[in-house]
Amino acid sequence: MLLLFILFSCVFLHVRADAAENAYAKTMKIQLKNGETRDVNTVWIDMKDPYIRVEGALAKNKVGEIDTFENIYNGFKNEDTEVIAAINGPFYNAYIVNSRFDSNIQIKGKFVFTQNKVRPSIGFTADNRIKTDVFFPTVSGSLNDLSGLWTVWGINKIYYHNKASKESNILYTPEFGNSIDAGEKTAVIVRNNKVVAIQNGVSPIYNDGFTLVFYDETYSSLFKIGDKVDYDITYNKVVTREGDFTGESLEEAIQSLPWGNNEETDWSDVRTTIGAGPILLKNGEKQKLNIIDLIDRDQRSFIGETEDRFLVMGTVDDVTLDELADILKNMGLMNAINLDGGATSALMFDGKVITSPESDLCSALVITRKKEKTIRIQLNGKEMFFDTDPYFYNQRTMVPLRGILEAVGATVEWDPSTGTIMALKGDIKVEMWNDSKIIRVNGKEQEMDVPVQVRYNRTHVPVRFITEVFGAEVNFNPENNMVTIIIENYCPTDI
Repeated sequence: MLLLFILFSCVFLHVRADAAENAYAKTMKIQLKNGETRDVNTVWIDMKDPYIRVEGALAKNKVGEIDTFENIYNGFKNEDTEVIAAINGPFYNAYIVNSRFDSNIQIKGKFVFTQNKVRPSIGFTADNRIKTDVFFPTVSGSLNDLSGLWTVWGINKIYYHNKASKESNILYTPEFGNSIDAGEKTAVIVRNNKVVAIQNGVSPIYNDGFTLVFYDETYSSLFKIGDKVDYDITYNKVVTREGDFTGESLEEAIQSLPWGNNEETDWSDVRTTIGAGPILLKNGEKQKLNIIDLIDRDQRSFIGETEDRFLVMGTVDDVTLDELADILKNMGLMNAINLDGGATSALMFDGKVITSPESDLCSALVITRKKEKTIRIQLNGKEMFFDTDPYFYNQRTMVPLRGILEAVGATVEWDPSTGTIMALKGDIKVEMWNDSKIIRVNGKEQEMDVPVQVRYNRTHVPVRFITEVFGAEVNFNPENNMVTIIIENYCPTDI
């Protein structure tokens, strides 16, 4: 054992009187095999608390931007949200302006960065369950409802338009910015799941769409103006077996595996993902590490969980990853993963900086407590996520209008001259207005129980009323705050 013992006289940094049982910070002194001691700064969060949310955060809400750790933390504060804690996110180069990540990032169910590389990740479901896995996401696109016709090699990756590489086939979302320079390559610009332009050079990325940049003209030649376009993500779990490893690094070993030595893993219910690695503990057992992890000392950040569903995140200076794994196992963690460390190692609790990074950050993982329990939405058995959280208003569940309508297959348009919001699906046309209970369905007025309303710069509607208009069956289970929507002849869309 590299760890002789953990001193049980822990120093509590701060404990809030109203949450001492389910959210607290503490520092523990540990002694290593060589007799040296280390301070392990930790934050403990009870994930059984239904008011807890785990949020992925981008600096200034953009991939590759940087901001202070405190600004990222405070950006989640509002009248409905208390910010409890935060830790730095996945790997990136802190010394390169607009550096891109090297790991998966998923925010509110939407992947804002992926690349075609195997990466360990930790994920958090809508009901606060924690997953750790080694997988790589692949993007598969549909064209006019025909699936699997195109693919890309990542989401929001750096695009090298002067480099002949298939990795230049990239999907860009608004989290990248408002434009991308495609150079001489072809950009396919999509709004509301329809192609609106095909061009070269500087190309827009619309808030209600995405832009595809193709090096491979085999793909770009498939598209024309007006085509319906969508995409889905498959999570490819790498399956390792006895004899797969021969002493090389985890990534080298995985990349050398025969094609087909993987299988899909279910990540569809995950709301937040932070990629990093390596995985240190899995089901209470230390994972295989390469030789560098055994000897290289550095400032470390980590996150994991105990058997009784406490989320534990923290920092410790000047340890190897092997020593860190021993520390976390002795702390009682069952699953744990290493995060970016060194100059970007950062930890906050209750508004106080515990570990201060030496640089600004690209991202963070933020723990919040909402005034309301999490409201979950499932459509035909698939978890749905929105850019703003559903909420109760006068005993009605309110959801973002565009997200829910596009999910059930409707298109959404807005007439700024009249303030009219129009939703179209087949022969059904719905017209509605902000702050009004009155809607028109195929020209006939109906009245909802609550008005259409704007909250956090998003238009919200009562989920039951608006989806039943389009033929859905809606049920609500108060025990788990779950809204289930069933719609026949449903063609899924990515939200």
